[in-house]
Amino acid sequence: MGRKGWLVIIAAFGGTLILVVIAIEYAMRLSGLHSEYLSAPVAVVQGSPPKHGLLGIDFDPSVSPLTIGNVLKGGAASEAGLQLGDVIIVIGSARNPDAASLLNVIQATAPGDELLVKVIRGQHEVEVRVRLNSFAEIIALQARERQEKATP
Repeated sequence: MGRKGWLVIIAAFGGTLILVVIAIEYAMRLSGLHSEYLSAPVAVVQGSPPKHGLLGIDFDPSVSPLTIGNVLKGGAASEAGLQLGDVIIVIGSARNPDAASLLNVIQATAPGDELLVKVIRGQHEVEVRVRLNSFAEIIALQARERQEKATP
């Protein structure tokens, strides 16, 4: 059995504070995150939702190189063909990004923008263009994914 825990994040997106609660179960997958525990904003504390685009992936920001730990089914990354375990080597203008540079690139976008993403998958370099989702699209996709998992 993996080690379980909760991570609570209060994030600021363009003046909006969003409380994010992430359940983490370690050792379930290579990344340590299981798809049923996707991070999901649970409360908008002040202001409006973020206006920037979103990828629909999870990753461990403390691990380098940046490796995709989960891909939201139907999200921008999924639709572009990104997969669990892909190592991100380029996103937009950031080469060999860490978590901070990836977030800087994402926060400079708008929903519907396209970003070039290059990853290492196994022994191959894969290049895709990702059309970013809006906050509302991500919330709807996460809700649908939770509903699908709850339905036998």
